[in-house]
Amino acid sequence: MKKTAIVFLTLSLCFATDDVSKEVQRILKATQQEVSLMKASLQNMQQKANTHQNQVRSSRD
Repeated sequence: MKKTAIVFLTLSLCFATDDVSKEVQRILKATQQEVSLMKASLQNMQQKANTHQNQVRSSRD
């Protein structure tokens, strides 16, 4: 009886670990995509700010 319970628990842990691993990978992939979108957005904002600063400086010349 104990051996059966141990085998069952071991198998359930193995399958649970696989599911958790897949879930963690999915979360990491989603997070990486969000970070790359944020980086692109920040770069666009910086380029717009730099363009605006250049326009202000050129009008002072």
